Amino acid sequence: MILRRNKATSISFPVLSLLLALLFQGCDQLDQLDPKDPLQRWRESYDRAYVLQSRKQFNKAASAYEEALAELNSSRSMRGERARTLLALSEVYFETGDLSKAETDLEESLKIYRALWKPDKGGDLNRENALNLVKGMILESEIAIKEKRLEDAYDTINSAFDTGKAILAPDHTMHRILITKAAILEERGESKKAEAIKEQALVLASPIHYKDNPTLKKKSPQELYLAARESLEGMNLPEAKSYLQSYMPALEKDEPKSALLGRSYFVKGRLALMDDKFDEAEHSYRKAIEILSSAKGKENNQCRIDSYFSLASLNLNTKNYEQCIKICREAITISKGLKLIEGEEKTESEFLELLVKALVRSNKLDQAEVAIKERMVLEKQIKAKNNRRYATAVTELARIYDKKGELANARDAYEEAIREREQERNVNPVFLPDLHKEYAVYLKKNGLDKEAKKHFEEEKKLRGAISGLN
Repeated sequence: MILRRNKATSISFPVLSLLLALLFQGCDQLDQLDPKDPLQRWRESYDRAYVLQSRKQFNKAASAYEEALAELNSSRSMRGERARTLLALSEVYFETGDLSKAETDLEESLKIYRALWKPDKGGDLNRENALNLVKGMILESEIAIKEKRLEDAYDTINSAFDTGKAILAPDHTMHRILITKAAILEERGESKKAEAIKEQALVLASPIHYKDNPTLKKKSPQELYLAARESLEGMNLPEAKSYLQSYMPALEKDEPKSALLGRSYFVKGRLALMDDKFDEAEHSYRKAIEILSSAKGKENNQCRIDSYFSLASLNLNTKNYEQCIKICREAITISKGLKLIEGEEKTESEFLELLVKALVRSNKLDQAEVAIKERMVLEKQIKAKNNRRYATAVTELARIYDKKGELANARDAYEEAIREREQERNVNPVFLPDLHKEYAVYLKKNGLDKEAKKHFEEEKKLRGAISGLN
């Protein structure tokens, strides 16, 4: 599926799925049939599940979220993804009326988020953990209402309100908390108290429901920026646009070089992408890069690099390969020496991954070979922490050799990739049989039937072992 720069009045399922893939940190998951690392596979399944959930296809969404969950191991580095998936899964089960499953998944999700959230620390990720904790507490209260455990529901929603207030949760979150609290009071027969709570909710109502919200004027640009970003992540797109529009024009006039304006343009770019406005998205990402080029601090550096990554991904998937190549090379140069949240090696490797795709698709195979070897050097440096990505890079090298018709080099690369997969721990067990199958298909294509048969048999044996574990 290729994005094209022509305006559409609606977003079809495949396009929306692709856009979601771009939003959640790039397009790794767009190349089907790759033996990806767990996070790549998780993103693909999670994004698909999210689209199904938004279309109210809850049973299919539940299956997709379960697939996403199966890609995650028990490693501490994946706790955030696991908590997020469990929370989404509990929401889906709540919608289908399976309260038992909803409660089980929600209990584990909340346990993880309570461990992840550090009330005395700042940072985007810590705030996201706190907001998801609040979101889970609201759902916990709603489940208790369904089960007629009104005291539990009331205690939980009060805790959600206190936490939300402490972290300056956006208005739409506080609005939902108050509406839930009012519902509990009505169930308890306290209609007057319920009406009073509803009045409070009206004051906090988000602009998606009330366009002339007077409370917006009382919010600082920083608060409105955070609310816009969180609304976008919650797919409340009209609300996110309202928040941005409420402060960006004045900020652009008064502080045209402020880092906050640069980060706001990044959010605006993501919104434009969701509206299928690719030219506007590109303009916004470029504005973010321009403004943030003079900003200091890890958060601003990371947003600048994220803008480069989104811009490169957009050009890759609109078939503007030359632009993608140029952007990736520029970003790699700039990222060297910058203090980034994700780390220099990982960031450079991700841009090299995009660069290789653009070079391969534009048939610049010699340059692609050089770039993938650079990536392999970087992945080897961080291999102790994440050797999955090194094996994936070696497999990419094998595919490039295949396209170049270099049979011996392709075979060497495939066999090295298999050896790397055999050494991996705490990863999805299907990666190794997937790779044996890919190599077997390659061998058979090149007339090496006897060796191909050996790898097909190894694939079958490994899949049988996996089935025996389940």
